[in-house]
Amino acid sequence: MKQSKVSLREYLWKAQKEVSLEARHRSDQALLSKLLQFIPLLKAKTIFLFVGVSPEPETLPWIESFLHLGKTVAVPFCFELEYGIMEARHITATDQLVPGKFGILEPRQTCPVIEK
Repeated sequence: MKQSKVSLREYLWKAQKEVSLEARHRSDQALLSKLLQFIPLLKAKTIFLFVGVSPEPETLPWIESFLHLGKTVAVPFCFELEYGIMEARHITATDQLVPGKFGILEPRQTCPVIEK
């Protein structure tokens, strides 16, 4: 099972990289449009979002949209990279995101932790 999951993940990652930037941009915008129509999400007070890196969805516009709607937005902060341990940190603006160890944007260390 684990090997099939790894193989599937590799296949999907490779397939995503073959999609044009224009098509990815359209897809990201369509996803945001659908998210902004999803009632349970709109009723949520706190939203936890990752910061996408290519070929993942570009999520910064999503984060900005939810901040604009007055949501509490949490973004993962990796504090033990060897073990992949993360915590949710509260941001109030995208300028509070800085490159982490692998260049992926994450909250500044001064951003408060949001408990489960």
